[in-house]
Amino acid sequence: MNKLLIIFSILLSFSAQSQNWINANTFAANTLTSQDSSVIISGDIEKDVKWIWIKETKDGKDNTLILPSSGGTHFSTKLYLRMGAGKYEITILYSKNETKYASYFQATTLQLENSDPRENIDALEPTELIQSDDSEIMDLKDSIVAGLQTDLEKTQAIHDWVASNIAYDVEMYLSGVLKVEDLDALTTLQKKKSVCEGYANLAVALNRAAGIPARLVVGEGINGPGAVFKGVANHAWNEVLIDGKWMIQDTTWDAGFVDFSTKAFTFRLQQKYFNPDPSIFALNHKAMP
Repeated sequence: MNKLLIIFSILLSFSAQSQNWINANTFAANTLTSQDSSVIISGDIEKDVKWIWIKETKDGKDNTLILPSSGGTHFSTKLYLRMGAGKYEITILYSKNETKYASYFQATTLQLENSDPRENIDALEPTELIQSDDSEIMDLKDSIVAGLQTDLEKTQAIHDWVASNIAYDVEMYLSGVLKVEDLDALTTLQKKKSVCEGYANLAVALNRAAGIPARLVVGEGINGPGAVFKGVANHAWNEVLIDGKWMIQDTTWDAGFVDFSTKAFTFRLQQKYFNPDPSIFALNHKAMP
């Protein structure tokens, strides 16, 4: 993920320097002040535009979203202002290249204000990899939490469903090729298999769909006799906000086990890593900044 952030920074820098003419791609927001942390970004685009890159900046921090164009002459998407209340600068860029991460050119910059008073907006809204507003995610959430009353009951049901239905993708893990686009929540749900980040993205999406703040944690997981932390990120898990407290969950390690001699995964649901004692969890999990 860090490599992608570096790529994003390079491309954005290149784009700003490369824009030296008035382009035909125009964008606007449906409102300049949002009360629910969302706006509609739409505009007229040239037919050969392949990708739209939207960067939101607030207090020196950035979020980015890259979306394919529809192939037509109009673009529209719902943008979530995930960094809470305050003033945002929205930079919109476009690319005519087939490759998603090729050069981009700046179309426009918008100034918006978010007046949404809710806390933990960043842990509630959808992202490019956590599609909590997708109909498949929403329908699954409805079936999982049906009849449950408390957020604790709902998040445990979500944990158990993910750990019981998503197989560990041994082939992907052994290949060493982990493509970001294969690890999002919706792809994980559709394929019914993934590695740790896919498990964690799906669990976050389902919790957010249920109105429960949840976030992805990237860090290091160690296992086996004599294992020690090496300071290298190799694992992902979740934190979910229940009754004002961030609860730890690791659906991957609660799903089952891998026999590397046969390259086979076996389901075996447990709750060992559902709300574990943080001091015990820290013996084999270490979050990265």
